[in-house]
Amino acid sequence: MYTTNTIQGVNRATRKFTKIKTIFSNEQVALKSVFMAIDQIQSKWTKPIRDFGIIHNQISIIFDNFLENA
Repeated sequence: MYTTNTIQGVNRATRKFTKIKTIFSNEQVALKSVFMAIDQIQSKWTKPIRDFGIIHNQISIIFDNFLENA
């Protein structure tokens, strides 16, 4: 389920990035444009999760040491 959503998200973002320029001069320019789009999309994945400390504490309280075994 999550994999499909991730792939769809990448495809949507790539289409959004390449939709701005409708005509490419050659195939190499189109490939570079898609590469740049994926590079920008990937940079968002490295950002830390907001309020993860609070989430981690709540999960550890609710599930009692669940995260220590993972």
